[in-house]
Amino acid sequence: LAFRDLQIRGAGELLGAKQSGTMVSVGYELYTQLINEAVATLKNTVDGEMPKDQDIKDPLESLAPLPALEVPVVALLPEGYIKDQAQRLYYYQRMMSSRDPQTLGEVQAEIEDRYGRPTLEVSQAFAIMALRMRARDLGIDKLDARGGRLNVQFKDMMAVPPRAFSILSNRNREAYKTKEALIWPHTGSPLPAIERMMDTFEAALKEVEAGRAALGIAR
Repeated sequence: LAFRDLQIRGAGELLGAKQSGTMVSVGYELYTQLINEAVATLKNTVDGEMPKDQDIKDPLESLAPLPALEVPVVALLPEGYIKDQAQRLYYYQRMMSSRDPQTLGEVQAEIEDRYGRPTLEVSQAFAIMALRMRARDLGIDKLDARGGRLNVQFKDMMAVPPRAFSILSNRNREAYKTKEALIWPHTGSPLPAIERMMDTFEAALKEVEAGRAALGIAR
């Protein structure tokens, strides 16, 4: 109820679930933390009065949603790093509201300047936000990195040149395409694997475009 009343996006928005506040595996700590903070905020309202729904504005409501990423890592702003509750929520909002790398980088630099060297959880939170922006630019709609493989779904699978998938398969022999998604098996940490997949996919698209340009074929 506190989540709904305050319209705070939890792990679902920061880490990429559908924008319903749904907890994803990567965001359990963040989800429970924001729930507790939302409840505390409600308890501390003036004269104990609950804010009215129409008085609460969702800062993300007017922003285009970013692609959904489900990544099995811990990614958050820990209480031990930013102790003040209001400041943590403030920086969560700014992080989640970022829609370009420059803005996200400015938020990260400000946090590091104010609170010092980031913890692994903080770095991973910013890394995931950056990957969501890059996924958007590559036409990716959803990416699930659980289970030792990347399940990559595109907004429009038919718009991706078949040649690009062939190039991907040649560069990762274990990768393959299904009717609904690109499957990219990997070992080790999922974040570097996502970066490698995106690097390879971007290079494949450029190679396809270069080939078309050489043949004088319009995009």
